[in-house]
Amino acid sequence: MSLIEAIRAALIDAGIAPVYMASIPAEVDTAVSIQGPYMNTVIDESFTGLLIQRFQCYVRDDTHNDAEALSRRCFNALADKYLQADIEVGEIIPLQGPTFLGTDANGRYEFVFNFEMACWLV
Repeated sequence: MSLIEAIRAALIDAGIAPVYMASIPAEVDTAVSIQGPYMNTVIDESFTGLLIQRFQCYVRDDTHNDAEALSRRCFNALADKYLQADIEVGEIIPLQGPTFLGTDANGRYEFVFNFEMACWLV
């Protein structure tokens, strides 16, 4: 299981669904998407040590309150957790809490938060 798949699985295990990787189908009103990794940083250039990978959690829903509540559920399901993936073990470190982006073209409310994973190559 890749790291992004492990993040998706952690959200689903917390009772959050549907959770997509990358894009959400246009017809789905209430959903979560995990984006990334982006802006990765190699701490140990030998590739045997620490690697920082960053991800974004995107949430949309029909109302501001529902979108914010879903975003906070996702945040709480991930914050300060450890995940196991095929080649990495990562601690999830929030970079900021859920942030309101606005509404999409269909009037659905959007929230995001970013987090990074401290991964040790095993």
